Amino acid sequence: MITWAAVKGGFGLKKETPKDEFKNAPNTMVMTDPQTGRPFVGHKAMKGGKLTYVRPPKPGTGTRNPLEMIGRAINPGAYADNDARVAMKDQRIAMVNALERFQAQGMAPDAQARMMKQMGGNLKDVQNDLNYRIKTRVSDQSQRRLNMLSSRGAGPKTGRGQRYTAEARAQTREDIKRGGTWGQITRGLTRMFSDPNSKMGRERIARLDAADKASSARVKQAGAASINRYYSSSDGKYYKDYDAAVRARKARLAAQQSKKPAVKPPPKPAAKPRPRYNPVGGGMNGGRGSGASPGRTQRAPSVSPRHRAGTGTTQRTTGTKR
Repeated sequence: MITWAAVKGGFGLKKETPKDEFKNAPNTMVMTDPQTGRPFVGHKAMKGGKLTYVRPPKPGTGTRNPLEMIGRAINPGAYADNDARVAMKDQRIAMVNALERFQAQGMAPDAQARMMKQMGGNLKDVQNDLNYRIKTRVSDQSQRRLNMLSSRGAGPKTGRGQRYTAEARAQTREDIKRGGTWGQITRGLTRMFSDPNSKMGRERIARLDAADKASSARVKQAGAASINRYYSSSDGKYYKDYDAAVRARKARLAAQQSKKPAVKPPPKPAAKPRPRYNPVGGGMNGGRGSGASPGRTQRAPSVSPRHRAGTGTTQRTTGTKR
């Protein structure tokens, strides 16, 4: 049986006050039914001033959707597969919540593996899910910080913010530098009438794409400079400075190289079978034995280099020996 008291006291976790314990505990945990021994997803609750996890309402009893209530009343079995998928997803999320909580409290890796096994999961799979959650969370936090810096100084008169204002000014300069409205029309007509199937057409389109990418990067870099950041055109992300972007690029290239499969040497060509010599004789199936002597077309002549007319056998066969 898995209880929160056993989890807290049985694996040497950090002690917390009841208030902090309830605040830092995950919203869901995988618990074990003491009667059936099956795991279930427990929801965080307070009973008697202590943290506990209780069962959620059964499927259909806690829904507020009138159409779902009518459907479950008419045909309860129609929701069985969906309820199973939802329960499996909730259990997976609860295991990830529990593992994150255990690691934050300093639980040993072997104890984490035992807990995941008792919850009906695998530590490796749950750890992969947790790593993905942390990566997504870090990305979301970075985006929120970027939005906060970009919107600094926003107002009815100043516009959307520092970064957006700087990008708008840089875009205006780029448009003027590249010919203004007539330049945009020219580039559009060039793309329209360039044949992508010809070499010259592909080269024109490639030059336009490179010029557009460089112009967009200059606009983004101007906006990043206004908030003391650096924009990397290689991955389209903002970094603290140029050195941070270089380190990120090196790490990205190293990860790509590690994912590439090892180059296998080309297979050796199969050895050709050696031809089998089958002497042609007078017997059956070309074997030596009784029967008529082979003709000149069936048997290779035996010619001695010392006798221009051939050996005695050849002379007798051809009738030249006297």
